[in-house]
Order: sequence, then structure tokens, then C-alpha cells
Amino acid sequence: MASFSTVLLVGVTFLLLGRYLKRNPPKKINRYKGYRTKRSKASQEAWDHAQVYSAEVMQKVGMYMGLASIPFLLLDDNVVTIVTAMVVILFFCLMPIYSTEKELKEKFGDKNE
Repeated sequence: MASFSTVLLVGVTFLLLGRYLKRNPPKKINRYKGYRTKRSKASQEAWDHAQVYSAEVMQKVGMYMGLASIPFLLLDDNVVTIVTAMVVILFFCLMPIYSTEKELKEKFGDKNE
């Protein structure tokens, strides 16, 4: 049950954070808030696009993580289940980064590296 709760809680956090960032994206390039990578900070246009796109991806990932938590209801919490839940969480946490970087590369090219 703890694995289910953990995966679900991380999913809900992603969903809510994505929703908040989509409604309140950071306007200016900064070091503290928003999607911050070298590619996203290369220009104001890239920054603005990255904020909206990554927030949308975070919302989707949150929903997928919520769905992915359901099978953990059927499993006992043992070492294998907990490690599996950690791998699922790690996979979903990396998806927004991969997806946003791929989008920025396609839209703005390699010059932003």
C-alpha cells in the first residue's frame, strides 16, 4: 500500500505543479523558478516555450503516474515492489526533461546547446 501511495502522491504533485506552472509561468529567464536548462535559457523565446511545454508534460505525466499507481494496490509491499515503485517514479520524473529538451531541440535547433 505504501508503494501505491508514494507513486500516487508523486503523480498528484506533478499534476498540481504542472497546473500551477502552466497558469503562472516565470516571465523572465532566472536561476530559481521554472524549467531551467542551458537550452531553455538560450533565448527568451525558448524560455517561454519551455515553461508552457514542460508544464503541459508535467500534467500528463502526473495523470500517467496516477494510473501507474493502480497496480501497486494489488501488490504486497516488499523489496521488489518498493524498488519497482522507485523505478516507475524515476522514469516518470525524467520524462518531462527528456520530452522538453527534445521539443526545444526540434523547435530551436542545436544552436541552444
